[in-house]
Amino acid sequence: MLRLPLSLSLALLFAACDGSNTTPDDKDKDPDDTGEVVGGDEDGDGFRPSEGDCDDNNSEVYPTAEEACNGLDDNCDGAVDEGVDGTFYQDFDGDGFGDESVSVVACVAPSGYVESGTDCDDSEPDSYPGGVEVCDEIDNNCDGAVDEGVTGSWFADADGDGFGDSDALTEGCDQPEDSVEEGGDCDDTTDNAYPGNAEVCDEVDNNCDGTVDEGTTTTYYADFDGDAYGAADLTQEACAVPTGYTINHDDCDDGDRAVNPSATEVCNTIDDNCDTVIDSDAADRLTWYADTDGDTYGDTSAPLLYCDPPPSGYVADATDCDDARALTNPGAAEFCNTYDDDCDGTVDEASSGDSATWYLDADGDSFGNASISQVSCVQPTGYVADATDCNDGTARANPDAVETCDTIDNNCDGAIDEDTAADATTWYADADADTYGNPAVTDRECYVPSGYVANATDCDDARTATYPGAPEYCNTYDDDCDGTVDEASAVDARTWYADADADAYGNSAVTVVECYVPSGYVANATDCDDGRALTNPAASEFCNSFDDDCDGTVDEDSASGAATWYRDADSDTYGDPTTTDVSCSAPSGYVADNTDCLDTSAISHPGADEICDRLDNDCDGTTDEDSAVDATTWYADADRDTYGNPAVTDRECYVPSGYVANATDCDDGRAASYPGAPEYCNTYDDDCDGAVDEDSALDVRTWYADADADAYGNPSVSDRECYVPSGYVANATDCDD
Repeated sequence: MLRLPLSLSLALLFAACDGSNTTPDDKDKDPDDTGEVVGGDEDGDGFRPSEGDCDDNNSEVYPTAEEACNGLDDNCDGAVDEGVDGTFYQDFDGDGFGDESVSVVACVAPSGYVESGTDCDDSEPDSYPGGVEVCDEIDNNCDGAVDEGVTGSWFADADGDGFGDSDALTEGCDQPEDSVEEGGDCDDTTDNAYPGNAEVCDEVDNNCDGTVDEGTTTTYYADFDGDAYGAADLTQEACAVPTGYTINHDDCDDGDRAVNPSATEVCNTIDDNCDTVIDSDAADRLTWYADTDGDTYGDTSAPLLYCDPPPSGYVADATDCDDARALTNPGAAEFCNTYDDDCDGTVDEASSGDSATWYLDADGDSFGNASISQVSCVQPTGYVADATDCNDGTARANPDAVETCDTIDNNCDGAIDEDTAADATTWYADADADTYGNPAVTDRECYVPSGYVANATDCDDARTATYPGAPEYCNTYDDDCDGTVDEASAVDARTWYADADADAYGNSAVTVVECYVPSGYVANATDCDDGRALTNPAASEFCNSFDDDCDGTVDEDSASGAATWYRDADSDTYGDPTTTDVSCSAPSGYVADNTDCLDTSAISHPGADEICDRLDNDCDGTTDEDSAVDATTWYADADRDTYGNPAVTDRECYVPSGYVANATDCDDGRAASYPGAPEYCNTYDDDCDGAVDEDSALDVRTWYADADADAYGNPSVSDRECYVPSGYVANATDCDD
């Protein structure tokens, strides 16, 4: 509940006392027998006093209005500013967080106040919960610690190499000049010594590991013959190569300048290049070829580099094509033997002394064409020794083939497609030219003779319309050659309908298809009940649960015996006399009764209980009378503070003017007194709690003990009261009471 200021509460009280909320029009209206002033909706807000409007002179005040922070009962529920007030805290430093010890209760935050009261220092705008801690000797984030996690440690870096002297540490908010975050420098007088630096050969501990020039010296070897290759048995460690030494130690003869790993090997029985092999890789070696078969011709694929003279089994010639066969060499004769005897690159050529003649077999039937031949040592692909094929363009023609109907002389006998061909066909005469032949008249030929067909299924070769599969008609002929005449499947067969009740109207569900009408059937199919002779399209309709006239509707409104029914829209069994329907039986939503006075409400009908709903529930012609079962007791609110006097009541369906539903007012002659009202020091029980001017009053003061009666109070000894207690004063500046 919002606590109203004293000035506003008094204004409301005076307004209630002088009658300023009563308009001249209200005074002119006559009261009814209840004493209630009968009026309209004076402020145009859609609610009359009889409908719950608690202030018909203010269009912003009415039932269902949204409660606002304005000292008014906006929604006429008997409470003022309910649910819209809150506690706000003074924000002296303007950082959005207030001082928990300085607060006010109000609808909206006063200037300089905020919703949060969690500030740890309301005099410092850089100090508040959630603030970012910075190095400024202030608790910026209100966590109880100052400058936590934001100070730094720095080491003096005199040589500027990025690493400081670990013994020269400085801590604080700001980094000193010529200092760094990283310590560990072993010599802060030179920028060539620091952790992680590369060690070089300079008599300095460059990487600060405690060792000088480790891993940076080189081993050098004595070079007596001056060929830049040293001997491995005489060494010296140094940062640079000494005179008479070299980095290499691979010399195999340090007394001969011409002998070293870079020298060229030659045929001289000396290991010139120090590879431990003598003359085998000499630069001036000759190439020799193996002669395995001893025919004085060497194998070009088996060369050998060797100093002169060559080893046994090698010659200077390299033209042998098969060094495993002495009869094969460039001077030998060629034969049909799968060898390239003369080493000319061709095996068993046609010029060989023992080659043969072969004939082309283009169709692959093993019979060759005598006009196309080839001489060769071996049978060429696509050639045969036979030369008797009469047609080498197809494998279906050769002396061993069977004659067939294909326009070819298959067996090479000089005749084509004779009647004796293996696949000659039997044809049947088709006298009526319907493409179906007479099985009794035949001819065997490779191709169809004129007037014949391959089919032999005609049952009447003198009638073109008769053949297997022909459409059957009701004509006494077996049109389709199935052995049956005029069957039900005939193209022009008719559908007949059963007429069980013999009324000349057939049942569409019971049919038979025949060329001619069967007994008990008719051509008409419009009977809707073939078991009842009185039911057919020509009959008259009656209220008898039958569709007498077969129109698809049973007992329609026009049937003999139809009655009048009244609509019961609200399903209360009472019908509307103004809305009727004529039917054989009661339609859905209709009844025989016609006494309902309001057919849109099921709670309104003769005999119903009257309730407060602006309807004539019992159909007696009167609406919402005081005897309604849910009529309400209302309480007089003389001071218009929305709290009623329990001693003055009125029973009505709707709130009478000057009455409310609440009966908790302790002083109905004073608008500023009601349950929950702000208590003030004024000798009144403002909040109706039975106590007057209690310590919780809004304007209660703090008084300070004045033990020495010098009119100056002790700030550490206080008492909150509406009026000054004995021995207390308002001043709190005494430093020694």
